[in-house]
Amino acid sequence: MGSWVGFKTTEIAIERAPRFAGQSKWLGTSLVRVVIHGFQSIFAYSTLPLAWVSILGVFTSITSFIALIVMVVLWFTIGVPFAGFGTIVALIVFFFSITILVLGIIAQYIGLIYEEVKERPLYVIEDILISPST
Repeated sequence: MGSWVGFKTTEIAIERAPRFAGQSKWLGTSLVRVVIHGFQSIFAYSTLPLAWVSILGVFTSITSFIALIVMVVLWFTIGVPFAGFGTIVALIVFFFSITILVLGIIAQYIGLIYEEVKERPLYVIEDILISPST
């Protein structure tokens, strides 16, 4: 939260003493919970992962459209080695990428709603120089 409101942040280097009791026993569900909390903290303060979905949708749409064009050019030039296989695969990938793109757009809208619902202030006032008159 400190970096979100614009305060200066710094790192403190700490030298940790070596373990004195052998190997760590901290595995399993405790480690999974820490990873889940890490992802929650990333998603709570950023809508960037939602933008990645949109970028993935655009990238796969362009790639699959180029693949469809290549399939048509190959069909006219050298013929079809497997009847229908390439076309079906290219169309499935194309429609799947369109679905990802649409989900990315919906995710962007949900991210905007999420930012509004948090009701974080636009400004943080550090000091009031003039007291308001009553």
